[in-house]
Amino acid sequence: MSNKVKNEKVIPEWDVDADEQIVLIGVLAFILLSLAIGVGLWRSGSDDQVALDPGLAAVQASNTNSQDLDAVIPTTLSPSASTTEVESAAPTTIATTTPPTTEATTTAPPTTTRNLEPDVVASLTASGVAGPAATLDGTTATVRGTVESEEARAAAIAAASGVAGVSNVIDQLTVVVPVSDRLNELFELAPIQFATSSPQILEASFPTLDSAADILSTAPEGTSLEVQGYTDLAGSESKNLTLSQQRADAVVAYLTNKGVPADLLQAKGYGETDQFEPGDLAENYEANRRVRFELLGG
Repeated sequence: MSNKVKNEKVIPEWDVDADEQIVLIGVLAFILLSLAIGVGLWRSGSDDQVALDPGLAAVQASNTNSQDLDAVIPTTLSPSASTTEVESAAPTTIATTTPPTTEATTTAPPTTTRNLEPDVVASLTASGVAGPAATLDGTTATVRGTVESEEARAAAIAAASGVAGVSNVIDQLTVVVPVSDRLNELFELAPIQFATSSPQILEASFPTLDSAADILSTAPEGTSLEVQGYTDLAGSESKNLTLSQQRADAVVAYLTNKGVPADLLQAKGYGETDQFEPGDLAENYEANRRVRFELLGG
């Protein structure tokens, strides 16, 4: 048997010619190559995924430490893609700066309140209040001073309430009846009695004059009073004028003897010039024989 075999088949068991065998071998090689490439791609995709995990951990750590990092987006291609590309996106930092807010504050101009005290004091003075004073708390006025009667008090309060800007008035006024009025009221209740056609004061009138001395002791400093004597129509006019002066002098003498300062009192007789109870009846005559007090100052 010859050692050389011409055109010997590579795969003897296949009933194909040499050309067909070459084709089959080529197909087989292509399949094997394709399988090898596919396996390589699959393994490459797995390795890439594993390699990216530490990067993601680093990015997450960086994201925790930096509050200015907004987003990190990793891109991983599917293993089935023909080309594997890993794009690493650089972390994007968005720095936001909020400008300081400046609030414009507007200061209201101070409210100017008119001083009402002078106006209130002027209204009290015009109403006859002695020693007028006033203090204001907002629109409430507190008024002080002295008046001679309750009627004078009411008039003063009304005047203060009428001042523009005053809404309420607190009354601290003191009613002080003038010394002359108090003495005249006393003498009206208990007239001074004299002996007939004489300046002699009867003993029955001593208590009345003692009360008058007590009243005069409370007179304010600077007070000046006129002690006036009057008579009825009986007798001549000149005689009555002299008698009225004598009686006024007698009253002043009694009061000064009780401690009343002499410069506080002035005696003056008016005779029959003023008739307080006109008529010729006995009671009319009695009423016209009197002593009165007139306030001259203080």
